[in-house]
Amino acid sequence: MDNLPEQEKHQASPGLGEQVSEQEQSCPDPSQRKGQTRTILETLRSKHDQKILRLRAEYLKCLEEMKDNEALENTRWFQRATQASLLLGTKDLNYAPIGTLDGSILGSGSSSVEDAAVLYMTADEFAKYSKENATSMEKPIVIPGEPEAPPEEFMARFIDALEISCARNSITVQDLSLSVTDEDGDAADSFRLVPANTVIAQIKKPQKELSNKLNTLPINLLDLQDFNLVNPPAFLNEPRYQLLRYIDERVEADVRQQALPKRQRVKNPTLMPGKKHFQVRRPADVAGCQRFTIYAQRGAYSGAHADSLNGTWVKCLKGLKIWIIFPKLHDGEDQSGFESQGSDWIPQNPEDAQMIVLTPGDVLIMPAGEAVVHAPITAEDALMIGGMYWDTQTICAIVGNMGWILENPAVSNERNLLQLPAMLEKLNAFVHEYPEKFINENLDKKAFLKEWKQAHDSTTKILRQAKRAESKAKKPIKSKVPQKRRK
Repeated sequence: MDNLPEQEKHQASPGLGEQVSEQEQSCPDPSQRKGQTRTILETLRSKHDQKILRLRAEYLKCLEEMKDNEALENTRWFQRATQASLLLGTKDLNYAPIGTLDGSILGSGSSSVEDAAVLYMTADEFAKYSKENATSMEKPIVIPGEPEAPPEEFMARFIDALEISCARNSITVQDLSLSVTDEDGDAADSFRLVPANTVIAQIKKPQKELSNKLNTLPINLLDLQDFNLVNPPAFLNEPRYQLLRYIDERVEADVRQQALPKRQRVKNPTLMPGKKHFQVRRPADVAGCQRFTIYAQRGAYSGAHADSLNGTWVKCLKGLKIWIIFPKLHDGEDQSGFESQGSDWIPQNPEDAQMIVLTPGDVLIMPAGEAVVHAPITAEDALMIGGMYWDTQTICAIVGNMGWILENPAVSNERNLLQLPAMLEKLNAFVHEYPEKFINENLDKKAFLKEWKQAHDSTTKILRQAKRAESKAKKPIKSKVPQKRRK
């Protein structure tokens, strides 16, 4: 296999649930005896354990070398390397229990669907499952697949897009060389703007091994636009998963109305079906969340967080990504610690952290309406696309979770969304205009509207309080020292 060209390696890579080879039939592990097919978990372990264990060993080596070095111990690198090494476990790697549907062509998982922390399905299985379980998709779902092109081809496209689109600008980078605290002892920002050409140069020279040299620390790019590297997953074409786009279009239509003469304006506008002939200035942070690109180098770690719109999908195009989840977080004492510490938090028992491993072609869906706390670690330089979405069948839970995030801003790595007030206003109008789109056989119209009012009113109230607190914080403090009059 190592002698194959890159393209042929890509085509020859075996899938999940692969057959055990003759060489492995002599292995004492009973799960690998002759004629037996590996489970998904066994396949993942055989392919990736050594890579992940090597990464953990390199984290520990770097931490040992940073001991008693006060300057390095106050960096984000020391903090993140400590957290990541703990989350990867002190002994065995702790994979999330995997469940598959009865009769799945993917083979068997390591757990029942009920006890699993993540479900593996084909795209067709997910389409059927989402219809049959409209309001009970509570667990992350992985749709494994083969990438549309070799990973190196995607990287070439990505670098080309950066050079053409961003070369004269700066890129927001999670910089691990920065200090954890500022001169006053307060928490310092971990992001900074870096010239695009500097970032591109570092991407082109990946590091083979982690080190403590500040100019070679892994970079993490979490604020990149969508570069149209590949089409989004097919499930997003379903009307129920397009709600976020519908509402954003209504907000945009409302803003466009303000640019028209009064006589041409209409009440409760929607977007015109024709092409857009002009742009309008408006906040677009929710619109920008619908599609994005992520790139991180080996060793990068993002810290635990929940996504503010709490419905996210990502697709791996290149590399190896470890998506740490915390299924027990909301059941125990760890939740209050996470709410106050945010990305600086790790569970009291690091063994509660569970790994989902993503490779090229894999799609991960974190269900809308579930505030899935996650902490990605990059085991090989990884390029991903992703986006956020809303689901009509779980909209009350989505809005309720948004209220929880507004009350506990440390749990998200995103600032309060400027578009959120307008989005909630338009969403409320849309719900009352089309309530039939949100109800199902388990929830009638009257019960839904009652549940919706409670979720909407509660989150709107929290949003107003957050806005008042933000305005108060920005208000300049008047000096008590009288100013001298100019002569």
